Amino acid sequence: GFDCGLECDDDDARVAFFGKNLWPDERGNPSIHGFRTTLMEYQSELIGLSDKLLLALGESLNNENPNGGEDVVVGKYFFVRRSRNPMCTLRLLHYPPSEGNDDDGTDGGASRGCGAHTDYGLFTILQQDSIGG
Repeated sequence: GFDCGLECDDDDARVAFFGKNLWPDERGNPSIHGFRTTLMEYQSELIGLSDKLLLALGESLNNENPNGGEDVVVGKYFFVRRSRNPMCTLRLLHYPPSEGNDDDGTDGGASRGCGAHTDYGLFTILQQDSIGG
């Protein structure tokens, strides 16, 4: 696996708490040329997606009042404003497919890439491939 957070200045509190990102040497490994740039662009897109989800959450908490007007629980930007400068982790993981043991091609849950757990933070956004699991 590979983890990276936001790229921050040295005096940012997140650096003191989480440390700076450690990147592989792209010059010494031409096969990964552009790895850092690609990951930072992807992370930026995911943060944009998170903002859209937060806007949708804020909007969903505001209902039209049947007597006219709106019942405003929180403003549309309530969650977005409170999520600036996030602590976010982009984690790249690959779990090899397990070999099935049961008649249906599954292993009955005996082999998992990651056991039961709880993610921390506000959102976990997963990119699924065509293999599943």
